[in-house]
Amino acid sequence: LLMQKAFTQWVGEIFEELDKTIKQEKLEEGWVYCRSDNRNIQFLFGSVTFKRSLMHDKRGNSHYPLDELFLTSKNNRKLTVLPVRNLTSIMSSYLFLRKEKDIPHDV
Repeated sequence: LLMQKAFTQWVGEIFEELDKTIKQEKLEEGWVYCRSDNRNIQFLFGSVTFKRSLMHDKRGNSHYPLDELFLTSKNNRKLTVLPVRNLTSIMSSYLFLRKEKDIPHDV
């Protein structure tokens, strides 16, 4: 039970780090940050809670960019259980973005 709690907390922290990275990219594209909201997703290994950014694109449309990474279909906004295979894909995206940040681009 302790390991499960630690793992779900760790996954939530990774999601928040990924959200920060995406938020920065969107700000550079001209989007506007509105606020941070809580989100809870149930995985087979437990419930993960994290904060994600609500942003407005250049046209003023509201988006949760992190949610859009999770959900491939806009009709699937009420997703509450995320398969573990999706978690693997999200973690791969996170690691790729981290690696991109650490590599100097002037080389």
